[in-house]
Amino acid sequence: FAQAVAAYLPERVLSLTLINPLAPFGSGLTEAKPPWAGAGDWLLRRPPSLALNAFGALNLLRKASPALFERLQLAGFHPLDRRRLNQSHILERFTASHDLAMRQGVQHLLADLHLYRNPWDFHPSSISCPAHIYVGLKDIQVPPACGKWLAEVIPGATLHTFPDEAHYLAHVHAELILRNL
Repeated sequence: FAQAVAAYLPERVLSLTLINPLAPFGSGLTEAKPPWAGAGDWLLRRPPSLALNAFGALNLLRKASPALFERLQLAGFHPLDRRRLNQSHILERFTASHDLAMRQGVQHLLADLHLYRNPWDFHPSSISCPAHIYVGLKDIQVPPACGKWLAEVIPGATLHTFPDEAHYLAHVHAELILRNL
C-alpha cells in the first residue's frame, strides 16, 4: 500500500521505506511468488464462502488459542525468524498485532490476496521519492527477488541486502532503518 500511496500522491510522500516488500507477481513483472501464493490462488479460484470459512476457522483458532496459532504459524517460518519471534516479548507483540489485524474479521486478508495476485494499476517506476528497500536474502515468506526487482525499477532506490537475515530483519536492524527514514 505504501508503494501505491507514493505513486499516486508524490507531493505528500517524502520518502519510502520497504522491508521485504512484495512486488506484483503473475503479471510478467516478476515471476517470484511467495510460498503461500499457491494456497491463496487455490482459495481465490473457489467460491468466496470457502475462502471466508477457511480464514474464519483460522481466526477462531487464533482467538481460542493464540499461543497455539502463533506456534503453528511459526512452523512455516525460516529458522532465523522462528528463533527471533520465539522470544516471549516479541511473540507477545506479534500476537497483539494479529489481534488488531483480525478485529474486524478476515475479509481484508482475502482483499490482500486479490491485490497481490493481480496486476497493479500503477507501475513502481512512477514512484518519485527516495526509497530504501531492505531485503533479508534468506526470507522464505516473501522472495528476495521482489525487493531486488523493486530496487531496479523505482528510480534512485537504495537496496539494502542482509545475507544472513530472513523476513523479520527489522527486529535486529531497526536502528539502521530508522536512521534512513
